[in-house]
Amino acid sequence: MKAGVFKKILIKLAEHLRKKGKINLAETFIDATFVGAKNRGPKVGKTTRGKGTKIMAIVDNSSLPIALSIESASPSEITLVETTIRAR
Repeated sequence: MKAGVFKKILIKLAEHLRKKGKINLAETFIDATFVGAKNRGPKVGKTTRGKGTKIMAIVDNSSLPIALSIESASPSEITLVETTIRAR
């Protein structure tokens, strides 16, 4: 998948859901996951688990996405929180 395609899809989904009044921001959650990467790319970094990427997302209380950050797997999640919040 080309760089940025997944992020664009989630942004469009969040915009659509917001317009429909389906996103509830009264309570939100943030979490990250590690995705292994065998090939090179701009957001791939070395970790003790190998090479990979971190996907951090903020979701509303119905698990609907409201923000997304995709970065190298090297930095810890705490360093990615601000970037993800700004993406909102």
